[in-house]
Amino acid sequence: MLTDLTAIFGGLLVTIFLGWLCGAFLRRTVTLEYPERFKDFKESEKGGGGVQLGTLERVLFFAAFWLEQSVFVAGWLTFKVAAKWAVWQHIVRIPEDAKDNDPNYLSQKRILSSILLGRFLNGTLYNVFCAVIGYASGKFVLRIAYSFSTRMLYGAVCIVI
Repeated sequence: MLTDLTAIFGGLLVTIFLGWLCGAFLRRTVTLEYPERFKDFKESEKGGGGVQLGTLERVLFFAAFWLEQSVFVAGWLTFKVAAKWAVWQHIVRIPEDAKDNDPNYLSQKRILSSILLGRFLNGTLYNVFCAVIGYASGKFVLRIAYSFSTRMLYGAVCIVI
């Protein structure tokens, strides 16, 4: 029992630690700059709950992998797509009179939609990656735990962490 809890805690710790690097990952992979007209989108990212959602998403993915319940991952991804659907209709949809008002509008709208889609997809995939690495780390600790004594287990956990 203690061995299982140690393995779960170790794997979850790895998952959460890797999650702290998500912001840096997104800055390196989504490099477009927000168009001047849409600079307020960048500000809304800071207070929009993305950090908290990402953390909870990584924990959910880790738990689903650990419990071998991939249906939770599929269900969450389905919910996430459905929740974004209406948002995308309002953000990415191009108004009928866009060509008449501003010739740069369509170009700026494409850049905005590329940034938002890139962050959405890359962030989700990064969260899955973190959970998979955490899961593998936890299983590694568990495998070592059943092979060695309790004293050696804690040494292995320290090495993994």
